[in-house]
Amino acid sequence: GDAGGGCQMEGSSDAAAALKQEGNELFKAGDLDGAVAKYSAAIDIRPDAAFLYNRGVARLRMARGEAADADALADLQAATTADPAYAKAWARQAEALVRLDRLDEAEAAAAKAAELDPSSDAATSVAKAADSAGLARAALGDYLTRERLVAALAAGAGAGSAGGGAGAG
Repeated sequence: GDAGGGCQMEGSSDAAAALKQEGNELFKAGDLDGAVAKYSAAIDIRPDAAFLYNRGVARLRMARGEAADADALADLQAATTADPAYAKAWARQAEALVRLDRLDEAEAAAAKAAELDPSSDAATSVAKAADSAGLARAALGDYLTRERLVAALAAGAGAGSAGGGAGAG
């Protein structure tokens, strides 16, 4: 019964570590689906912060759009919940948040990464990514506004220009 439980746990954590190692090999070889499967199997045995981090990074690397980025974010958030001092996980979380256009949260996560590990390149690169995403979003906003303006003017030109001045009073 219970007496053997301790040995069982040790064995399974070795199994989890072995699965993580296999996942790492697949990741390096570029087999991200295979890596995610191995990390998932390791997480099923033991939801270790490092396993969650690795799976999150693999999912980010896949770049399969919003749903995959959201899954990556969930893994990275679980990693920082398990280990709040995991600077790299905070930095990757910020990266995922930037991709999901949640820039305020990304900034907070990047700040946390920088606070935990000021020497981390990850934190500064994420901060830069957030900045450039912010600039891109602002530029896109300007572009969309300009497009709408042009469309509205074109539509207005057909209807006569009376609408333009009438609203002012």
